[in-house]
Amino acid sequence: MDADVTALLAWMQGSALAARIRDSLLIFPLLESAHVVGLAIVVGTIAVIDLRLLGVASAERSFGGHDDLGPGRRFMEERRARQAARDRKRARAEELAERLIAELAVERPLVWHETCTTEAVAVSLAALVPTERAMTRKQAMMTFVSGFGDVIGVVNGPWPPYSFAKID
Repeated sequence: MDADVTALLAWMQGSALAARIRDSLLIFPLLESAHVVGLAIVVGTIAVIDLRLLGVASAERSFGGHDDLGPGRRFMEERRARQAARDRKRARAEELAERLIAELAVERPLVWHETCTTEAVAVSLAALVPTERAMTRKQAMMTFVSGFGDVIGVVNGPWPPYSFAKID
């Protein structure tokens, strides 16, 4: 196989066309220039199409002049919309957590909360209050969370104080 390639290359080098290109002052530079321009056009076209699919280039018009989006662009738009929805949900959950903590009016170290622990939970919050005030605080929180129009408030408890202990 190696001998076949070597023989082919030797034949090409000895051909009249190769001699003409080799001996001319203009043909080789013109061929090289055409080669580089052609390569730039191919690579540039591929780069532009890839950037369009990623939604980076020419966002105001779609590929081919059609109004429909390509699959790559559609995927990126849907992904961006899902991320924006998650960000809005997380911001709303943080706002709710702050309102709940303020309503509890207890010291911050006695309140534990997490936001967006699952798809269906905006805020999971627990507050350590004296036992004699637990039912009063629970009723007040139930009334408070019923005023949220965009979420369903669920109030549980009271829980025993040892459920607030944790090991660091």
